[in-house]
Amino acid sequence: MKIIGHRGASGHEPENTLRSIATAIAHGADMVEIDVFVLPTGEVILMHDDRVDRTTNGQGLTLEISFEELRKLDAGKGEQIPTLDEVIELIDGRIPLVIEIKNPGSARPVMDRVSYYLKKGWTTDRFIISSFNHPELRAFKTLLPEVTTVALLYSIPLDYAAFCVPLQADIVAPAVDIVTPEFVEDAHARGLLLYAWVWQPVFEEEVRRLYDMGVDGLYADFVSDAHEVIRVHKKASRR
Repeated sequence: MKIIGHRGASGHEPENTLRSIATAIAHGADMVEIDVFVLPTGEVILMHDDRVDRTTNGQGLTLEISFEELRKLDAGKGEQIPTLDEVIELIDGRIPLVIEIKNPGSARPVMDRVSYYLKKGWTTDRFIISSFNHPELRAFKTLLPEVTTVALLYSIPLDYAAFCVPLQADIVAPAVDIVTPEFVEDAHARGLLLYAWVWQPVFEEEVRRLYDMGVDGLYADFVSDAHEVIRVHKKASRR
């Protein structure tokens, strides 16, 4: 099971910052996940919420603050809100980057940035695009079909992973608490991977449960802890 640094190493450092991403890599993340907004002026920045209040020392709607003003905010421990380009340059192809598209109209601008780095020599397996906004996810796949996409969701659809077929998604990612053996089996039968994302830091028993169900990836706030739980569980299972 791959361990994906959730917003970097958000259990240790301010989420969606260069500091958090560097820590996730240092802690052995197999991939790093970030959230991006595309501003009205075209810049692609890291931000999870539609307001900056929770994660910075500022206030207001993310899309109503200029890029210059956003860059002046403290995103925690003196960190600046980074751009997508800065994150890609930091990771430098060492591990895959999972980019979650947040706001409508973001598919093409994000595709433009990914395409820029593909032309510079990055390989397609270094980028994964995810979103709860399935029209945006489908738009991205249409624009750049060779890049892996992840369909995020909050609830269990009637036909499990069947909705991924028209989206041409490669991975389905439900919330941790709604993952069932039937959902995992259905995804795998359709040739899809299944990743589980978190509402909050997962407990050891949840990590073990997901591993035993055959979940392919887990978004984790505490990367090294998740790796350790799996290591101990695998060792105990061999006894």
